Amino acid sequence: MPNEPRVALLVDYFQRIAETQMRDVPILNPQLHVQAIDFQPLADQTWLGVLLTPWFMNLIWLTQVQEAFQLGESRDLQLDSGTYSLQLNYADGIGSFYSASLFSPVLQFTDQATAVLVGEQVLQQLLTPSHNSAAQTSAAKSAKLSRRDFLRGQFS
Repeated sequence: MPNEPRVALLVDYFQRIAETQMRDVPILNPQLHVQAIDFQPLADQTWLGVLLTPWFMNLIWLTQVQEAFQLGESRDLQLDSGTYSLQLNYADGIGSFYSASLFSPVLQFTDQATAVLVGEQVLQQLLTPSHNSAAQTSAAKSAKLSRRDFLRGQFS
């Protein structure tokens, strides 16, 4: 478990929901249990990881500042692979956090190990620079080149 205590609180919170409110819901995958996957600190002192439950797999972003919130508001998270919109949530004892659905429901996963592997791979891809974003940055730089600079041979 990572050093961010709210990750353990999230797991406990959703485990209680799994055992009570979600216990008999048909979209529950009985092969899965609640697990935090690869939560890690980002450069801005926030934490990012995947939360797996028997009914969803979500990307979770834990900010250090508890947001003055309106549930459902979204905020963009800039990662190396691109910009992602996450929705604001709140849980007693945890505070505010952001989430984005990766899979819901999670009935396609036949076992916990497979679901965890998928969560790890998704997070790895999100944290890896995208070739597409590098191409966009390059295109943006070249778009700033004026016709006058081009004719003068000034390319930088």
